[in-house]
Amino acid sequence: MIDQKYHQYAGPFRLEDILQHIEKDQQVLNRGELDGALEFDDVASLAEAQQCHVGFFENPKYVDQLNNSQAGCVIVSPKRRKHVPEGMAVIELADAYRGYAMVADLFHPIPTPTTASIHATAVLGTGVVVEDLVVIGPNVVIGSHVMIGRGTVIGANSVIGERVTIGRQCNIGNQVSISHAMIGDRVELLHGVRIGQDGFGFAMGPKGHMKVPQLGRVIVQDDVSIGANSCVDRGAGPDTVIGEGCKIDNLVQIGHNVRLGRHVVVAGMTGIAGSAKLEDFVAIGGHAGVAGHITLGAGTQLAAFSALMHETKPRQRMAGIPAMDARKFFKLQAMIGKFVSGDKNDN
Repeated sequence: MIDQKYHQYAGPFRLEDILQHIEKDQQVLNRGELDGALEFDDVASLAEAQQCHVGFFENPKYVDQLNNSQAGCVIVSPKRRKHVPEGMAVIELADAYRGYAMVADLFHPIPTPTTASIHATAVLGTGVVVEDLVVIGPNVVIGSHVMIGRGTVIGANSVIGERVTIGRQCNIGNQVSISHAMIGDRVELLHGVRIGQDGFGFAMGPKGHMKVPQLGRVIVQDDVSIGANSCVDRGAGPDTVIGEGCKIDNLVQIGHNVRLGRHVVVAGMTGIAGSAKLEDFVAIGGHAGVAGHITLGAGTQLAAFSALMHETKPRQRMAGIPAMDARKFFKLQAMIGKFVSGDKNDN
């Protein structure tokens, strides 16, 4: 069950209220079948849900949990509706997971500041501009001429360098550092994120390796989320750019001059080398690597534990070390498996 000590709670809600909230984003396909007067207390997993809860089902691995669930209502896609037991209310959506996210957000909205607050231990430089409803936590250090937009929260022990701009309704976690950067609206930087530090640039030679000044910035556009302890280096001359709506997991390294398009997704433990360009809606699995100075076409998918060394065309699916077309990779793995199995039989 969701522990309401840790998560802001706004329920209960009638089913009609839940449906109206979902319909801000997508159509409820079976609207006419549902009793809007039913009331629900919260969302819950299928295994823990009771009659007062809304559950979610998509992965057929959990069909037994669905069959044994006490949930009063479940969110499903049309192709999964056949699995729902008799007597359980159904919210049928084309994108069931997105619908569940909407319902969970209704019951547990992200807290937003209602009053402005600057902790007594925070240190602000000269010429700092702070709009309404900004919350600045303990031991925060903010350099001169920084601009912070309305409703932004900055967690404890964070450091904001001189002339950084941070947009509105941002959530900056604890122990975050930001320098040489422009941050858009509704950006989320989780604890320990590093933005704008020197890129890894050295003129290498027999006399030793001379540091190359990193003279660019980091541009983080609106609605970006960057996970805990991830690093985004500033550009060497061109900027490093994180496009609108990008979602970056924990422990990701993004090198200098990298350009991420809109809605790129990067899973944890991934490294993207300098000057790589990832076009819109590229998706990178966990613990992958992308070489520098290459372009990944829009919609490219790179499997986890892969190393991509060359450019891709739009919507290519890549896997392996070095990465190749995913169909070719899995066919090769099957062939190797058969070969190894055959060797064992021969012995």
